[in-house]
Amino acid sequence: MYPALLKKVLDKYASCESYNNTGSEYGYLKSESTFKTYFCRPGLFRFEITSCTGNRLTICSVNDDAIVQMWDGESIETDLKSAIKSTIGVADQSIAFILKLLMPDFESGSLEFTKFGPFLENTLPAEDDELIWVGSDPSKNLHTENLRINPRTLEIVERKVLVYTTESLAAKNAAAYFKDSDPAMSKAYSQTAEEGAQVGFIFGARYNDIVFDDFSEELKSDIFPNS
Repeated sequence: MYPALLKKVLDKYASCESYNNTGSEYGYLKSESTFKTYFCRPGLFRFEITSCTGNRLTICSVNDDAIVQMWDGESIETDLKSAIKSTIGVADQSIAFILKLLMPDFESGSLEFTKFGPFLENTLPAEDDELIWVGSDPSKNLHTENLRINPRTLEIVERKVLVYTTESLAAKNAAAYFKDSDPAMSKAYSQTAEEGAQVGFIFGARYNDIVFDDFSEELKSDIFPNS
């Protein structure tokens, strides 16, 4: 199902002892936000995302005991799976995606990129001679996943998703989700819903400062003080 390059990438993420990055999200009707990821086996995971307005959402999980710091500052204690569900709206873009790479058996309850095969190489024009786009076949999928990969380091440096919809339900749901945390974005989604059907939209993320298997005890105590 996977090209050889993608198989190597998935194996690397699934077997690494630790992983951390910084990054940014972009997408349709979505102002760019930034995030940080920290992961250390067997059970340490932290994800922080900050919107363009400065609001922050954080998930910190130690052995499946998770604390979610919501956009409005409310703190919720739960398990990791429930934490992902509570952040629907950002989960399908970065949180659940990276968790599925690092822990393939984790059931996030969200869209899983591995379902949208078969995958092909060179699905998008190359912007760098060293990097390769690997993605799902657009002739067989309405929802297409594209991963920009460094074949030398086996790092995913960008994810680009194209989603088609024949109704405005997605826009209505997004308007409701952002009603309190980002009224301007909620208004934009509401207007989109009123205008009718959407042909398609793109969202994605760029991954920077990627580090595998180099999670020091000092960093661990700073990021996960209760571990």
